[in-house]
Amino acid sequence: DGTFFHSGSLAVRQAVAAGTNITYKILYNSAVAMTGGQDAAGAMPVPELTRSLHAEGVKRIVVMTDEPDKYPRSVQWAPGVEILHRDRLDEAQRRLREIPGVTALIYDQRCAAEKRRLRKRGKLPDPAMRVVINEAVCEGCGDCGVKSNCLSVQPVDTEFGRKTQIHQSSCNKDYSCLDGDCPSFLTVVPRRAPAKKERRVFKVDRALPEPALRVPRECNVFMMGIGGTGVVTVNQILGTAALLDGRHVRGLDQTGLSQKGGPVVSHLKIFERTPEASNKVAAGSADCYLGFDILVATSPQNLDHASPDRTLAIVSTSKVPTGAMVTSTDVEFPDPGGLVAGINRVTRKDENVYLDALTLAETLFDDHMAANMLVLGAAYQAGAIPVSAPAIEEAIVLNGVSVQMNSHAFRAGRLFVADPAWAKGLKRQRLGAVQVERGVRARVRGAGEAGA
Repeated sequence: DGTFFHSGSLAVRQAVAAGTNITYKILYNSAVAMTGGQDAAGAMPVPELTRSLHAEGVKRIVVMTDEPDKYPRSVQWAPGVEILHRDRLDEAQRRLREIPGVTALIYDQRCAAEKRRLRKRGKLPDPAMRVVINEAVCEGCGDCGVKSNCLSVQPVDTEFGRKTQIHQSSCNKDYSCLDGDCPSFLTVVPRRAPAKKERRVFKVDRALPEPALRVPRECNVFMMGIGGTGVVTVNQILGTAALLDGRHVRGLDQTGLSQKGGPVVSHLKIFERTPEASNKVAAGSADCYLGFDILVATSPQNLDHASPDRTLAIVSTSKVPTGAMVTSTDVEFPDPGGLVAGINRVTRKDENVYLDALTLAETLFDDHMAANMLVLGAAYQAGAIPVSAPAIEEAIVLNGVSVQMNSHAFRAGRLFVADPAWAKGLKRQRLGAVQVERGVRARVRGAGEAGA
């Protein structure tokens, strides 16, 4: 809808004027979600939008939604408008393609990323029901991923083979994963409103040594990761910190699709004096290569920014599944060793730092959103960030979001590099792991070997 109100409406008008046979899909999600959830400039309600399209000459209009009953009966729609549930999307598309001229399908549903933001801020009700998967019953068939196409329905490797789990901290509570006919799914609804508990925050109270700087003070930082996890936020915090240190910066955020899981790239250049330079890090000119997701970090177009004699890489090795891995059991996560080798080939391999940031974040803070700040802390302690730690922590405070968690996540990332033995001592049982009595594993393996 943001793009439509900005300029896309002109394409519809031209198609009508040219007599083109085409169906336009307008994804009405009520927010410019890829840049922070702002209201779309010039937006109008869906009923008014249908009347506008009809006035332009659109032949037939169908409105799809997850809540067909949400529109009041008094709403004035354009003539002939149909309101259908989103489950009938394929049917609607097939009907519209048979109609000569320009037709339109308006998909009206609030942006999932914006839902999470509003729920965290207490501005939108948070459904009480949770969905979990009993891994002892799950066969890892992947049907729930096909039905929901949701990246919170994640494959997980267990000692009993590939299973599926719901990643609770990123779940949008859309519940489309329940559309499959699977006995391993459980829904849990508390009998009463759960007591509000304080978020568990790991605290780093010990003094940390200042690192030796291994990149120039005038530095090019190239960052890449997954949309919705705070890549752009890290860029803004780091840029603000440089300004607080009296430096000059140029930055560029190249965001992907407004979709949880889309690749995002950010550029940041730090200067001693006012620069006359582009804000984009050129090929082979990155001094610091910050990879918040290893799959995005090994993309050839991103690796092109690195140089073996110049670039220091700090990369999270956490296994975050792609859409293809969620919907197909035949697609497996690439060998991490090969991914790391690909990064080492084009960077200063002996000085690079790799860490499982997601596991660390969920172990220390019970929240995957702390992962990127852990990577930033590791990069600072590795000498890859030419900005002071006090300035970075002040910028985190100025950002005003989860200040305590992000501050200590930054320090925990520093601690990971300063004291490697500390991280090795951390243990976390995987959420959802099947509890098996002693001796059962041996009997299961023995039965399998006997059958073979």
